[in-house]
Amino acid sequence: KPKVPTNFEEDTWSVLKSAIAAVFLKQPVSCSLEDLYQ
Repeated sequence: KPKVPTNFEEDTWSVLKSAIAAVFLKQPVSCSLEDLYQ
């Protein structure tokens, strides 16, 4: 069974928050769309 990193939730929310903010501000998203999908 694969182990999830201890800070997985915090890191994931951080990436999603920055992507959402970029969309609302009509700025380019800093990470790839594939990373967001995962």
